[in-house]
Amino acid sequence: MKKNSYSYLNLRDEIELKIKKYGGWVNTHAHIDRAYSLSKKNVAYIDATLHEKWFLNDELKRTSSVNNIYDRMAYAVENMVSQGVQALGSFIDIDEVIKDKAIKAAERIKDKFGSDIKMICFSTLIFTR
Repeated sequence: MKKNSYSYLNLRDEIELKIKKYGGWVNTHAHIDRAYSLSKKNVAYIDATLHEKWFLNDELKRTSSVNNIYDRMAYAVENMVSQGVQALGSFIDIDEVIKDKAIKAAERIKDKFGSDIKMICFSTLIFTR
């Protein structure tokens, strides 16, 4: 059988070369304060309404310490850096349940990883009740 002489374009390789040429990946919409919070217990809520899911977020916020939140954030940022992410924009929750715990953790994350990745953390005060 005769081999054809066509040169096929590997689109993924071409895109990844361009991304690397311009400095790496950019994650523009993350929620690193909620990173790695999926569990066997809460995956059952996959088809739940938004209001039902808020219960899960409130439980996570209530039971997490600044150190717990920091650990989840650090693991997320470490993984992004290892995958070539050079910039990150993340929402950080501030509300009557979590108060300022996530912001405090985010400040520590920026101090630790600020030289490895550009980070912008932003928040909207959320009042749900």
